[in-house]
Amino acid sequence: MIIDATTRRNLELVANTRDGGRSGTLIEYLDRSRSVLGARRIYRWLLHPLLNVESIQSRHQVVDWLIRAREQRLLVQNALDGFFDLERGAARIELGAISPKELGALRDALIRAGVLKEALVNAAKLPAGLRTLVAKLTAPRDLLDKLTCSLSDEPPYIINEGAIFRAGFDAEIDRLRLMRSDGKRFLADYEVKERESTGIQSLKVKFNNVIGYFLEITTANLSKVPAHYRRRQDTTGAGRFTTEELSKLESEITSADAKLFVRERELFENLRRDLIVFSEPIREIAGLVAEIDALQSFAELAEREDLICPVMNASCSTFILDGRHPVVAGILRERFVPNSLSFNEAGARCGVFTRPKMGGKTNFLPQAGI
Repeated sequence: MIIDATTRRNLELVANTRDGGRSGTLIEYLDRSRSVLGARRIYRWLLHPLLNVESIQSRHQVVDWLIRAREQRLLVQNALDGFFDLERGAARIELGAISPKELGALRDALIRAGVLKEALVNAAKLPAGLRTLVAKLTAPRDLLDKLTCSLSDEPPYIINEGAIFRAGFDAEIDRLRLMRSDGKRFLADYEVKERESTGIQSLKVKFNNVIGYFLEITTANLSKVPAHYRRRQDTTGAGRFTTEELSKLESEITSADAKLFVRERELFENLRRDLIVFSEPIREIAGLVAEIDALQSFAELAEREDLICPVMNASCSTFILDGRHPVVAGILRERFVPNSLSFNEAGARCGVFTRPKMGGKTNFLPQAGI
């Protein structure tokens, strides 16, 4: 159904006439969603209502089942709480702007989509409309494997914070992390090895800000210095040397952070490019989750407010018995006076409604429209 701007405004569907806010609107009353996806779907449905009676009845059947299947509804709500915005995630993947933290949230959301499916797939007497949604609710295995095998449990928001990838995913990252954290142990092992190979027990690996890491050998042992040692500096009681292996070790220790950043950034950029092909499947899952969330929202509202499922028809006949404006009745509660409306396709098709000021006209007309 197409609803023009004037009707949207006067019925206060998504914005009130006072300040354009959400307070006192129909969507505020209706929305019991657990995710951004569900809230967005309710907004879309409210502004574009269905016209096909069978489609409307299919939604009603799902809502009715969810009202009665409270255990499954609670499982669904738990799976949906704080669900990541997959639609936004898909857009950011296509733009090449998604962060490590967002990819971690996307991975977790896809896993929770599986939990959501498990909560419903084996439920008894599942209505056809919900069965169709649940059957499609499967994340591509390649996508889920790629994210779970690569990303750490808690990826950072910013790339240069590191710790994007889990241990074991990339051998070079593991080596650089080990070099960064265990550099002193590597130097100690190297010192022991050189003592054993040269027989110089006083040999020590030391460091200063001028020449960096070096092997210090006392003057009494200089005659035992191997030929491949390169002299760096002399002091009163010792000589200072380096080797190709020590220089390489020093370079790796001092540059581990920079190399680690470059390597993680390279792999993360590759991962983002690889995920572009999955943007549409991610959107499809987002749509399914959004629809399930919107339907459970209606079920939650219907149960709490004791709402009655309408009998829909394709004619111009309308019959409302003891109707209540949902927003106003929600405020006034027992003080609200119910009212009825009847239009018959074979009889009256319009009416003139008169009443004194404060007699309820302002509530009755939007109530009928809603």
